[in-house]
Amino acid sequence: AELKDLRGVAYNGEYFALSSEIGKVWIWKGIPTKDDEPLYVLDIPKGPGRLDANKEWLVIAGYPADRFSVKAIKFADLESGNLKNIPRHDSFPQSAVFTEIGFFITQQGKHQVLGWKSIQDALDGKSPRTILGSGDGTKASNSIKMANTIGWDGTHLWIGEFKFSTRVLGFKPVK
Repeated sequence: AELKDLRGVAYNGEYFALSSEIGKVWIWKGIPTKDDEPLYVLDIPKGPGRLDANKEWLVIAGYPADRFSVKAIKFADLESGNLKNIPRHDSFPQSAVFTEIGFFITQQGKHQVLGWKSIQDALDGKSPRTILGSGDGTKASNSIKMANTIGWDGTHLWIGEFKFSTRVLGFKPVK
């Protein structure tokens, strides 16, 4: 693997994946050592970015984010290389993540974070059940300005904004 300009890393306890600006996602079983060859190589000519994984899926955001919508592949389908597009959510998606409370994609261009109960709901084109941010791109308390990254600590969903904002926002889910 030519480890140049790495853009994303994911590990789900079984598979380890790296993405690079050269249009590749490499996947190993377990954490690789210096001489381990990847088991799978996905060619993504438009530039893979951030990665995330759960036990069943690997998700790939683009870098730069305007190159493509978020892609997903089941680990069971790695042999076929059959990537699926998550439809209709392609406004500069900087990252996509799995959490205990659902699956989320940032929409930097729309200043929002979209959330579904599952990745399957997103793949099926269902409307998001959660939309964070008013979409106006201001720094008001109910707004997100250029959503970039998402983190989950078991209590709060943390949204990091792109460099122009200098904020990290915490959202606590309610039932």
